[in-house]
Amino acid sequence: MAKKIGILIALAAVAGFLVWKFYISKPVANVNNIKADFSTLDYKALANEINSNDSIAGAKYTDKVIAVKGIIKSMQLGDSASSVTIGEPENDIEIVCQIDARNNATAKNLKDGDSTIIKGKVTGINNERNPEEPEMGLGISFQMKDCTVENKK
Repeated sequence: MAKKIGILIALAAVAGFLVWKFYISKPVANVNNIKADFSTLDYKALANEINSNDSIAGAKYTDKVIAVKGIIKSMQLGDSASSVTIGEPENDIEIVCQIDARNNATAKNLKDGDSTIIKGKVTGINNERNPEEPEMGLGISFQMKDCTVENKK
């Protein structure tokens, strides 16, 4: 009886390990190796789509890999990760691209005002506009993760 319990415990431990290894700790795919679901969207066209209905745009793009071409509005470069924001000074819609350690070197040569194409996975849209007092709202941010710089144009 004790031998059967020991075998069951060992089988449960092996099954738990396999679940952890192949499902829970599954590495995130590198965006460099993934074909974009939406290739080279222009910032202005995407901003217009978001502005007309951010809920529909969110449903269309969330969890999809896209490539966006636009002007860098701001950057926060780090040693292991960076954040690049594509946008225009007069527009409150920003595309925020989080670049992780695997692709961080692709952002090192960029600077504010550069035109570039960035590819990444869309995580959602945050609408922080204040409809009653538009000048008081923060705008809309289109969030992307696991980004890489496709090219500098």
